[in-house]
Amino acid sequence: MELETLLAPEIREITIGTGENAKRIGGDDILYRHQLTFFDPTAFAYDVWDTMPEKDLVERVNKIQNFRKFMLGSSLKLTL
Repeated sequence: MELETLLAPEIREITIGTGENAKRIGGDDILYRHQLTFFDPTAFAYDVWDTMPEKDLVERVNKIQNFRKFMLGSSLKLTL
C-alpha cells in the first residue's frame, strides 16, 4: 500500500453543493481527545420534490422551517 493511502483520513472528504452554499463533509483526522472540535457546521439535507401532494409539501416545508436541535450549548437550525 502507498503511504498516502495509509495516512488518509478514514472518512474521505467530499464537497456537496457549489459556490457559497458548498459544504465540506469528512476528511478530518482526530488523534487526541482535546482535538475534538467542530470546524464545520453540521449540514442538514431534506428531500422535497415538486410532484408531492400539496398537503404533504406544505407539511414537509413547515417541518424543515421549524426544525431545531439543541447540541453543545446551542440550537442548530436550517440556514438558507
